[in-house]
Amino acid sequence: MAGGCGDRPSRIGLRVISSPGWRGGVNYIINWARACASVPVEERPEIWLLPYDERGQAIAAELAPLVAGIRPFAEASLLDLDMVYPATQIFEAPFGVPWAGWVPDWQCKHLPELFDPVERARRDLHYGLLAQHAPFLVLSSSMAVADSRRLYPKTLVPHAQLSFPAWFDTEEVAAACAALPEVKARYDLPERFFLVANQWWRHKNHELVIAALAKLDGDFAVVCTGATIDHRWPDYPKALLESDAVKALGRRLRVLGSVDRSDQLAMMLGAVAIIQPSRFEGWSTIVEEARTLNRPLLLSRMPVHEEQNPPGCRFFDCDNASQLAEAMRAALDTPIQAPVLDVSAEQSAYVRSCVAQLCTVARAVRQAYDPARHDPALLLADLTAGLDERGLDPALAAKVHSGVRNMLSCDATAAERYRRSLAARPRQRPTLIGRLRSLFRG
Repeated sequence: MAGGCGDRPSRIGLRVISSPGWRGGVNYIINWARACASVPVEERPEIWLLPYDERGQAIAAELAPLVAGIRPFAEASLLDLDMVYPATQIFEAPFGVPWAGWVPDWQCKHLPELFDPVERARRDLHYGLLAQHAPFLVLSSSMAVADSRRLYPKTLVPHAQLSFPAWFDTEEVAAACAALPEVKARYDLPERFFLVANQWWRHKNHELVIAALAKLDGDFAVVCTGATIDHRWPDYPKALLESDAVKALGRRLRVLGSVDRSDQLAMMLGAVAIIQPSRFEGWSTIVEEARTLNRPLLLSRMPVHEEQNPPGCRFFDCDNASQLAEAMRAALDTPIQAPVLDVSAEQSAYVRSCVAQLCTVARAVRQAYDPARHDPALLLADLTAGLDERGLDPALAAKVHSGVRNMLSCDATAAERYRRSLAARPRQRPTLIGRLRSLFRG
């Protein structure tokens, strides 16, 4: 059994991330559902999908054959779950059931220039609450673990690194392989192409790929999939795509925007190599997917990529277009690897170990959860009581109040606990947020 309560397997509720602006979060849930379904029955946890909106319901419906069931997120407490996961902010924590927070990375601390002051303060606020008051905190990499321990050396909650794997069904891969000629024709792709599968966010570092491509000649192209938007810097993608550097490349750079997952899978199988030029990642989904498919990878040299370190990858410096161009030339000079339809024994063992770690975390969460300390209604009361003292930007304070109202509107009992807790607090009493103000800043 997959180490649950007593003799039963672990029972885990996955909150279905559905934001169209965060494809990595969507894929995170998809990959966990697929990975859990792929392991032997005796090692398999019981997975419930918990959508909270219509987009999430559609994602859950596609995964329905792989899981025990689907229930609205608001009904999680009815399922006797060992853990509901993930909560990336306090507003995503469920009422009346063990839950775990997830901080994918501390990019806001390493690259603060990529965030406006309000967004930095929002992440400090929510990540700080999770890191110090969740029943348990999941972190995606050893870098995130080290950062968390450095930021909260005395107050960090029980935590563990849980790196997620990617998994593809053999039939899905075979179908994508067979569809490759049609996909290339439909998108008018050349015989040889590199694939960059990233949203056009500033830290994804598309500029480096553009500069490297300009240094190379030959009958090939770089194909970019992913939404051409950056909610933090709305003008950035448009300015880059309309730049002289991009115009000079002509058809050698193909920007396709968001594509169907099946089409992207076919492109991954047909690419000379997959380029991941990002300056920062929590745990790169495209790297894990390429690992599973045994596809060549060109990776920016940064700590998380070096930790993932898939076999045969080539590294380049994040700011060195010549290094990337050299790696691309070497890939072009190497015969294209034929797609591998069957998952290797090594990859299967890796996925099984990741699922076992997920079950271990679920057991730890169930043991750590104390309703008196981890009730989101009480944490919300602490949060609300400290807003004035913290001196938040009015726009962020308004978002917090709106989030509290929305969350409590789904559970009248929790709303009453919140009101009682808030009413019992003396006006001048130091609040949770006030006590932690110095830790949240920086």
